[in-house]
Amino acid sequence: MDTATQAQLALLKRLLDQGRLTEAEYQVEVAALEGSPATFDQREQTVESQTNAGRDSIDLNGDANVVGSHNLVQLYHVYQNPPGKQRLTEDEFGKVLADYLAWVHLEYGRTRLHGLQNLQQTGALDKPLTTIYTSLQVEHRPAVEPGGDLRRGQRQALSETEPRELPPLDMADLLTLGERIAIIGKAGSGKTTYLAFVASTLAGALLGQPLDVRLKPPQPDDVLPVPLLAPLRFWQVYREQCRQVNRYEKPEAGTLGAFLLWFLKGRYKNFDAAEDFFERLLRGGRGALILLDGLDEVVQVTERRVVRDEVERLLTSQYPGNRCLVTAREAGYRDAPFGGDFILCRVQPLNQEQIAALVGAWCVQIYAQPHDGTSACEDLVGVIARLNAERERRKQPPLIDTPLLVTMVVSVKYSRYELPRERAKLYDACVDVILSSEYTGREDDAGARQGVVNAGGPPDKQRGWLAYLAFQMHQGGEAGASLDEGGVQRILTPVFEQRGETAMLEPFLAAAGHRGGLFEERGGRYQFTHLTFQEYLAAQFLSRQWNRQPRGFLAQIVTEEWWREAVLLTIGNLDDPAPFEQRAEFIGALCQLQGDMSARLAAAELAATGLNELPAPEPALLQLARQRLVELWRAPDFSSALPKVRLAAGNALAVLGDDRDFDALVKIPAGPFLMGEGKEQHQVTLDAFRIGKYPVTVGQFRRFVETSGYQLRDPDCLRGIATHPVVLVTWHDARAYCAWLTQEWRQAGKIAANEEVRLPTEAEWEKVASWDPGGKGRKREFPWGDEWDATKCNTSESGLGTTSPVGMYPEGASAYGCLDMAGNVWEWTSSLYGLWNSKESKIGRYFSYPYNDSDGRERIDVGDIEAIRVLRGGAFDALLNLARCAARYWYLPDSLGDLLGFRVVVSPSREAPTLHFGT
Repeated sequence: MDTATQAQLALLKRLLDQGRLTEAEYQVEVAALEGSPATFDQREQTVESQTNAGRDSIDLNGDANVVGSHNLVQLYHVYQNPPGKQRLTEDEFGKVLADYLAWVHLEYGRTRLHGLQNLQQTGALDKPLTTIYTSLQVEHRPAVEPGGDLRRGQRQALSETEPRELPPLDMADLLTLGERIAIIGKAGSGKTTYLAFVASTLAGALLGQPLDVRLKPPQPDDVLPVPLLAPLRFWQVYREQCRQVNRYEKPEAGTLGAFLLWFLKGRYKNFDAAEDFFERLLRGGRGALILLDGLDEVVQVTERRVVRDEVERLLTSQYPGNRCLVTAREAGYRDAPFGGDFILCRVQPLNQEQIAALVGAWCVQIYAQPHDGTSACEDLVGVIARLNAERERRKQPPLIDTPLLVTMVVSVKYSRYELPRERAKLYDACVDVILSSEYTGREDDAGARQGVVNAGGPPDKQRGWLAYLAFQMHQGGEAGASLDEGGVQRILTPVFEQRGETAMLEPFLAAAGHRGGLFEERGGRYQFTHLTFQEYLAAQFLSRQWNRQPRGFLAQIVTEEWWREAVLLTIGNLDDPAPFEQRAEFIGALCQLQGDMSARLAAAELAATGLNELPAPEPALLQLARQRLVELWRAPDFSSALPKVRLAAGNALAVLGDDRDFDALVKIPAGPFLMGEGKEQHQVTLDAFRIGKYPVTVGQFRRFVETSGYQLRDPDCLRGIATHPVVLVTWHDARAYCAWLTQEWRQAGKIAANEEVRLPTEAEWEKVASWDPGGKGRKREFPWGDEWDATKCNTSESGLGTTSPVGMYPEGASAYGCLDMAGNVWEWTSSLYGLWNSKESKIGRYFSYPYNDSDGRERIDVGDIEAIRVLRGGAFDALLNLARCAARYWYLPDSLGDLLGFRVVVSPSREAPTLHFGT
C-alpha cells in the first residue's frame, strides 16, 4: 500500500476517533480507498461520470511517486528555496505533503450544506462536494483604491479590437486571472463553497487525480500550488491570544502570516509533525495558494483594515510570490478595499440554468428513485421560477438566486413543506427542517430516530436556545463570530438555570459538536454553520424582545452593517401570522427613532426595505415609511448623514415612490463667464438656455425606451435603480433621448415649437457648474466653491463605489442650483474634443481654446470613427481632480461605460456650423 493511502487511512481513523466520522462513514471511506466497487451504486456512478468527479476517494494509482513525479519535485524546490537549512528530506517532504493533502481533500471535499445531510436516504450521510458543486459566474475588473481612475476608461475606447464590455467569467477560470483576487458576493452566494472546492480539488489533483474541469490551473504546465485555507472569523480570536505574547520573543505575532499558521496548527492535527513544511513553502513563493474566507466577518472596520493591510504585507514582503484569494460580502469589502494589484470579482446571482443544475444535482443525491428525483427537480425549478418572476413583477430582486437559498428550497421541499415566498419564512422553514429532520430516512426502529432528533434537546427548545445564543453572539460584534465552549456556556448557563434545564446544556453542546447542522463545533470553536443562520435566529429573538432591550439599542445598531440583515429579517419575522399590531409597533419605532441624522435615516430605510420584502405589506405601513424618508430627505441636516446611509435611503425611496420632479429645468441667463483655467482661461458669452437640474435618471430613460421602442446597444442601462443616473448609454443614445423628449415636450406645451432638447455644449455645462453670478460674478473651482469637500459629491473619495440617487448631495449644488455636476457620472456634451487618428491610435487634431462654437466643434454630423466627444463632471470612482468644473475628459461617441450619463439642455433650435480647427 502506498504512503499517501496509508496517510489517508490514518487520517480517517483519527476522524473516527474524534467523532467527526460515523462508523458507517468510516467504512465507506476505507472501502473506497481499498478500491471496493461495492461502495458505489449505479446511480452514484452516473452522477460522478456526469460531473467529472471521479471516485469518492483519492486515487494515487498505487504509486506514491505520483505525488512526486512532477509537482513534488517542483514543490520540494520551492521548499528548499528559502535561506537556511531545511529539516525534511525529499522523501519526508513527500510524506508530509501527502498527509496534508489527504486531510485537505477530506476536510473540504464534502458537502456541508445545512441540514440536507440529515435527509439522505441512501449512501453516506454527506456527499463529495464535486457531485453538488455548480460553477458560478463573476463580473471582474481591477480593484481600485480610493482615488483610482476609470475602470472602463479611454483604453477601452481607443481600441477597435477590444470588447466593449467584459463578459461574465465562469469561476472555473478565476485562478487564471492573476495572483491576487478578491471575491465579493452576498450572503450564501457560494464564496465559501468555492474556496472549499478549490482547496479540495487542488489537493486531489496534487495527489494524482485528474484536475476537475471546473477549475483551470493558474498557469498551464506550471506547478499546482498547495491550498492553505483559513476563515477570517478566527482573526479576532487569534489577536486576543497575541495580547498575551511577548512581542520581543515572537515579533511575528499578530501578523496575518502567523495567523495562517496558527489556524492550520489548530485544525490540522499533524501540524507539528510537519515541522517547517508550511513556513518554508510559503517563504519559497509559488508554492502556496492562500485562501482567506470572510473579510466581512472581521466585524470592526478598523480590524478589517488591519487585515487588508496585513494581506498586502503578507504578499509583498512576508511571503511574496504566492497566490491569494480573499472573499467578502460587499459591505465588508467596501470599508476595506484592496489595492490595484487585486482583481475584483463580484459573484453573479444564479441564472435559471444554474438553478436547475444545482436543484438537479441535489435531487439525484437525495431521492432513491430516479423518477422521483426527476419529478421533484422539475417541480422545484418551476416553483423557483414563479417565485422569482413574482418578485420581478414587483420590481424586487429575486428571492432565490444563491446556492444557499436553492439548497434551502430543496431541503424544505423534500420535507414536504409548502415553499414560503419571502426570505424570513424560508429561513424559518429550513431551520425547522434542520432541527426536526431524521438522519437516515429509514423506519424508526424502537424510537431510535426520534432519539437522534432529540439528542440535543427537543427541536422547539433548541430553537429558543439558539435564538438567544445567536442574539448574544451577534451583539458581541467582533467576538461574536465564534466562541470557545466556555464562552457558549457563559451565555447559555443563566438561561438553562432560569428554566431549570441545566442538565440539558451538556447534551446540547455535545450535539453541536457531533451533529452540526445550525450550530457546530470545529477545532474547539463553536459557531453557526453560516452567518446567515446567526443573523436569522438573532432576528427571531429580536422580533420578540426588541422593546425589552436597553434604551437607545435600535439607534446603536441601525447604522451598523453587521446588524442590517438581522433587522431586515426581524421585519420578516413579524409578518403574518404575527399580529399586525406587533409589526406596526416595530415599524413605528424605526420611523420615529431619535438620534443623529444617520441613525434616523438608516432606521427609516430599514423599515422601508424590510416592508418591501414582504409579499403583501400593509399600505399604511408603506406610507408611514415613505413619508418618513421624504421628510428626512428634505430636512436641513440631511447632508450630515453618512453617504452610504443616504445611498440606501435613496434606493429605498425609489422603490416606494420618489415624487421629485426629475424633469425640472433651471434657467441660465445670457451673458459672459470665464471658461477654462490657468493660462487657458478666457471669457465666453452664451445665449440664455435651460438645463436639467439633475442628470437623466434610469426611470426617465426607461420611459423613453418603453414609449418609443428605441433599440438599445446595452439593455443593462435599464436595470439600475430608477432615481440613479442612467449609464451604459452612448452619445447617440443620449441624442436619441433628446430628440424624443423634444417631441414629447412640444406636444405637452412645456417647450415652444422653435425650441429643442439637446445635449449641452461643454461651455454651457461649465458655466452652469462653475459660474457664480452674484455681485460681479466669479468662477468656482468646484460647483459649491473653491475648497474640496468629499461630503458634497460622489467621487472615489466618498467610497461608495457606485452611482447614487440624483440630488443626494444637496450641499454640492452649483450657484445656479444644479445638482450632481461633480462626480456620480461623467456627462456627455455635444462638443467635439478633436478627431481621432486610427492609424496612429491617438488624437490627431484638437479643438484648442479659446472656445468658439462657430468653428465646427459643435457639429454633430462627424463620423464615429474620427469623432471624440467631450465629457464633463467626473464620476463615482474618479479622482477629485477630475471633479473640478474646468476638468475635461473625452470618449468615442459609440462607446459604452458604466460611468457615462448625461443631462439635457433646452434652447432655440440652431444650425450646425462649418467644421474647422484652431491652432
